Amino acid sequence: MTVVVPMRADEFRCSRCFLVYHRSQRVCGHEEQDICRECA
Repeated sequence: MTVVVPMRADEFRCSRCFLVYHRSQRVCGHEEQDICRECA
């Protein structure tokens, strides 16, 4: 059985890899998309 935990208010989903990260990992200024540091 898999337990799915809802995304928290301080998290975002990367538009490229679709993984969920803390907002401190978000790169700003990427064409209004939420992109993580690893994908940038």
